Amino acid sequence: MPEISAVDASVIGQLKVDPVTKQMLESMVRLIF
Repeated sequence: MPEISAVDASVIGQLKVDPVTKQMLESMVRLIF
């Protein structure tokens, strides 16, 4: 689902989350794909 990954990317860019949270989000995106 490309829309979800796009939303996650924008959220990560806007919030500038810490590396741990970013890793969690990226791993979740990988599970989706």
